[in-house]
Amino acid sequence: MQMLMEAQLLSVQLTKVDNNIYAKAFVASAPNGTSEAISSVTSMNLAEENAEQVFRSVQEQGIQFGETVKISIKMVRGAQNSVRNIIEDIQRIARPGAQQPAQAQKDK
Repeated sequence: MQMLMEAQLLSVQLTKVDNNIYAKAFVASAPNGTSEAISSVTSMNLAEENAEQVFRSVQEQGIQFGETVKISIKMVRGAQNSVRNIIEDIQRIARPGAQQPAQAQKDK
């Protein structure tokens, strides 16, 4: 199952250990006022098969800390009938009248 989500991007981390890649993103959304006072922070794994590509894409787009982005998420079955959310892509949201990132300007 696929879904799209808009959230503020706090961090994308990529760590290589031996032949394994560990990649995750931290995102924030509005607080619920009950258990979160400032924001709700969530950690989600990046799909292993394209983690390096997503990491580079975030850098090339010039996404800044706390910027609202569009996240493509794949829901996969985890252990004991649980569901895990795996990030497949992170894209900057185009704002009307906003300046394009430097990389996008070079490509034109």
